Amino acid sequence: MMPMRPLLLRIGVTGHRTEPDDLLAEERKRSVPDIPAIRAAIREVLDEIRVVFKQVAGAKGELFDINPSTYSQHGGDTLSLISSLASGADQWVADEAIKLGFELYSVLPFGRDEYLKDFTAEADARCYLDLLLKSTTILELDGNVGIDKTGKRKPDNRSYETVGLEILRRTDLLITIWDGEDAQGAGGTGQIVREALQNGIPVAWIPWTSPGKWLLGQPPLNKNEKTVDFFGGNERLSEIIWKIMLPLNEDHHAIF
Repeated sequence: MMPMRPLLLRIGVTGHRTEPDDLLAEERKRSVPDIPAIRAAIREVLDEIRVVFKQVAGAKGELFDINPSTYSQHGGDTLSLISSLASGADQWVADEAIKLGFELYSVLPFGRDEYLKDFTAEADARCYLDLLLKSTTILELDGNVGIDKTGKRKPDNRSYETVGLEILRRTDLLITIWDGEDAQGAGGTGQIVREALQNGIPVAWIPWTSPGKWLLGQPPLNKNEKTVDFFGGNERLSEIIWKIMLPLNEDHHAIF
């Protein structure tokens, strides 16, 4: 008799950071986002995940090792959001997930005090510290931070790439807030999305510029393919979650 598996579903997030308010339009890498619309789409995706998670647990509970003392209407300690807590998308998704009862697993590119220096906006820094306090687990990686020729702090982009890949290693389904463009550097959103699809992780994409309609991308993606086909539909998200959670995909889940 096979041992029962834990009741687990882990949602990762990758996405763009917000640009400083004082940048001129021609200096911005991307357009100013409609943050309320993006947050509404995030809530819709996360709530659909939560609802389907509960459906699987209710219909197939006998297949899982469920601890009654920790299981709740939201999934207790088994429904989790994994985020690096960067300003912008990572913080928005983490905040909305907590409101819906997800547990928060924070994976940081540097030690928490060093990472705090990344946040130039006071509001983003406060949000980061608040999310740290609400995290169930915090993993601090040993990323590199140097000094440039002018004496300013200069984090190594590979540290952000490492944290993105570490999040994927622990993720069943990835949410991305993305403009659809290729990554601008190591660890960029476009790179992490492609890495997810190439490694068998489905992606829920909320477009940065038009968040009213979110889309789904399903693996596998051939490493030589340059484009990804994304489709809409809540029903497809439901099907994906059922496939992830049922024991046929036993090797798909990672353990912290």
